[in-house]
Amino acid sequence: MTNMGSITSLQAIRDLGITRLAAVILLIKKEGVEIDTEMITVKNRDGDNCHVARYSFAKKGQQELFE
Repeated sequence: MTNMGSITSLQAIRDLGITRLAAVILLIKKEGVEIDTEMITVKNRDGDNCHVARYSFAKKGQQELFE
């Protein structure tokens, strides 16, 4: 599952069946929920470094979501 309240595209595919996470994040942002985006470095299947986005609810966004 996801780590510490965040998610990457690979985790979204594996855990939730979401293949277009960026599109889902955009829809959530359009609803006014604040989402933090962090670029992280991971290894691909060939062992090369690549950069991916990790999304998480901003502290304010989490509060709004659960009110």
